[in-house]
Amino acid sequence: AWGFVTLRQRPTFGRALIAGGAAGLACLTRITALSFVLPAVVLLAIDAPPAQRRRLASAAGLSAVICLAIVAPFLISCAIATGDPFYAINYHTSYYRFGEGLAADQPMSTAAYLSGKLAAHPMAALDTGFMGLTVQPFVTKFGGFEAYAPHVGTALAWCSVAGLALLSFAPAGRMLLVILFASLVPYAFTWNVSSGGEWRFTMHAYPLYLVAALFVMDRSVRAVGSLWRTGFRVRRPSLAVVLQTAGVLFLAVSGWTLYAGLPWFVVREAAARGEDVSVETGPRDGVFFGAGWSEPHPDGVRVRVSLGERATVRLPLPVKRAYDIVIRLDPVVPERQRRVTLLLNHQLVGSMTLGFDPARMGSYRLRLPEAQVKVGTNELTIVPDVLVPAVSAGPRFSWLDPGDAIGVRLWYVRVLGLAR
Repeated sequence: AWGFVTLRQRPTFGRALIAGGAAGLACLTRITALSFVLPAVVLLAIDAPPAQRRRLASAAGLSAVICLAIVAPFLISCAIATGDPFYAINYHTSYYRFGEGLAADQPMSTAAYLSGKLAAHPMAALDTGFMGLTVQPFVTKFGGFEAYAPHVGTALAWCSVAGLALLSFAPAGRMLLVILFASLVPYAFTWNVSSGGEWRFTMHAYPLYLVAALFVMDRSVRAVGSLWRTGFRVRRPSLAVVLQTAGVLFLAVSGWTLYAGLPWFVVREAAARGEDVSVETGPRDGVFFGAGWSEPHPDGVRVRVSLGERATVRLPLPVKRAYDIVIRLDPVVPERQRRVTLLLNHQLVGSMTLGFDPARMGSYRLRLPEAQVKVGTNELTIVPDVLVPAVSAGPRFSWLDPGDAIGVRLWYVRVLGLAR
């Protein structure tokens, strides 16, 4: 990243050698580095002012040639030994296929593996890739700072988010962003398979996140100093800055929309294919849980607690047929609560007699009749027989408002597939 940023700032022969050499060594360290080396070379050639475009294109070409000269012997030796120059990449598909319970006895290229995932479950693959590029590698990087002082990690993470947005306004910053996100592509679609989400796979992103955080701190101090010197007079931003700001805001809104909305389409896709799929409580469950529920809360597993007489779970059911579901829930006060009544789309489905095992959350199976199922959004309403004030439900529920009337704590609703 340093090599390409400095080459972008001043395209000299020496810097092209350094950037190309560093890129080649990165590829020999892990051949998947090609995922960010190639986009960096392309960006170097096209994201340039007209006066420098030819020089930067020449520098990009030279760095690419140097990188290829370093990497080519390795690729050639792989081709001679195995018949596949990218054997070091493609070999690992057998591991991930095994982790997914798929046949792994025959070799398969990475392109075939990913295209198969996209063809079979496009929404799930899109969701996995989106989380693997944006959220998953980021949220695992700042927890260690809490050892220094409370909330330091959270503050640094938010500074990093702001810094990543601010980097897009400068050519060197855009180079860093391309390298950062392109470097995560090889792991973005497998982080949720077996041990594909191990911290070491995205360790290289850590310094770039920290650079972004420190960058926004530096720019903030400079901005305050500039305002102080000019008597806090703010200059009107240029049209280019306005357009770039609008673009960043558009990407932020789009990213949040994908983060919040994709789980709905993932569940719908699996249900349409007749597969088992769970609507779980957690940070992305807002499309499923509306009024009548607490916020998600860690309690061994993440749970929501029902508030008031009725609590509704929205289920995306794409086919009009009978569905079997499994509900994992417990009464908040087992000695006082015995039953819950369930409604589907405001019609009675049945009731369940509740039990309680302190070692295992209750599991209840129920059939949703075809006559009551709608194509699209279906509302499953849970009605506890007795509500209990949170203040009298014990220390487990001390995080709730003491005056809340609560009924059950829910882990997930699982829609069973046709094979079940």
